Amino acid sequence: MSVQSKIQSFAEVGIIFGLMVVFLFQFEVMDNEMDVLPYARAFFDPDWLRSDWYLHLKIPYRFLFSYPAGWSVDTFGWVPTIVFGRLLTYLFITLSLVDLRKTVLPNAPLPISILPIALFLLLFRTGIGPGEWIVGALDTK
Repeated sequence: MSVQSKIQSFAEVGIIFGLMVVFLFQFEVMDNEMDVLPYARAFFDPDWLRSDWYLHLKIPYRFLFSYPAGWSVDTFGWVPTIVFGRLLTYLFITLSLVDLRKTVLPNAPLPISILPIALFLLLFRTGIGPGEWIVGALDTK
């Protein structure tokens, strides 16, 4: 991989990540964060709000998410966990979109490779069907 292609890949990741932050990041608790993060905290620290029956349910599909998110909430607090978690999610989705673009349009110049993703983020912020998108809030998806 040449230096120029590495710079283009880095620029593409940075631009798409920036677009995701601009189009999707909201400065409020979003969607299921108010449900999954307290559950994660209680999963990590079972003594936290011990008498709350809902927070101590066994919900298996959340286990993989709940331990690291609960540790983060317990260690750093709610807001840093939400912000860092969302940004990390945006980065993972960005890297996936860049890999998809490299597979579908391997020789496309940078503006042409970013245009479809920018339009998608602009036009389909909340998805096409049920009003949820795969990225936005820090969630168990």
